[in-house]
Parts: sequence; C-alpha cells; structure tokens
Amino acid sequence: MLKATDLTALMETYDADFARLKELGKAAIDHAAVIAGLRQNLSYLPDDLNDLNANYKTLVKDIQTVYGGLNSYQKKLLSANETKRLDAVAKIDADSLTALAVVKLAMGANNDNNFPIIRITHRVRRSSALRP
Repeated sequence: MLKATDLTALMETYDADFARLKELGKAAIDHAAVIAGLRQNLSYLPDDLNDLNANYKTLVKDIQTVYGGLNSYQKKLLSANETKRLDAVAKIDADSLTALAVVKLAMGANNDNNFPIIRITHRVRRSSALRP
C-alpha cells in the first residue's frame, strides 16, 4: 500500500485499488449458481440409478466433477438427501455404463394368413456400472 502525498497521488492510488477490487470481484464464485446448476443436473438423472446407461455418461462425469470440486461452504448448502444422492453418483464408474443395444424390428407377412410378423433381433441390457 502506497502513501499518497497529494490529492493526485491519492486518486491514482484509489483508482489502482478500485481496479484491483473489480478484478477480484469478477473472479468471485457464485456459490448459489454452482449449487443450482448441480441440482439441475441431478434432476436429469433417473430416480433409480440402476437405470443409468451410456447416454448419461457425460452428465454423470459432469456431476462428479462439480461435486468433487465443491468446497465445505458449498457442501453445507446441500440437503442431506442431495448429499446422499451425490455420494451415490460419485461412486458410479461412468466409463462402464452400458450402451443400450439397438433394437431392430423387422416386419413382414411371411405366413399364410398375411398377418404382420414382428421380429426383435436385439435386446436391451441393464447397466452394471454401480459399485457396491
């Protein structure tokens, strides 16, 4: 901190200090916005985490990254239920989420009555990415 010897020096010191304060203000964390974004992302997950599949991979990783980066103050803004759910999401191996198989339907009239016949050639598998 500099000592000003006249009004011009005082104003220059004030301007420099005020500019620095504005820079620091821009870098401030909006805790409420961080938590709101995390809550919104949580709302996109299915109620039963066993229903997660590879379509949720990026979302799960994003939630894990944000949750892992929360400071103690931000964690206090979460409810007990949110913390419990986030802890469960944190244990998921997002890279192991099962990709849903493509289900192919073939329709045709291959019988004597000309009734439509539908053949399913692939089935959907359940995810096994949740760790015990």
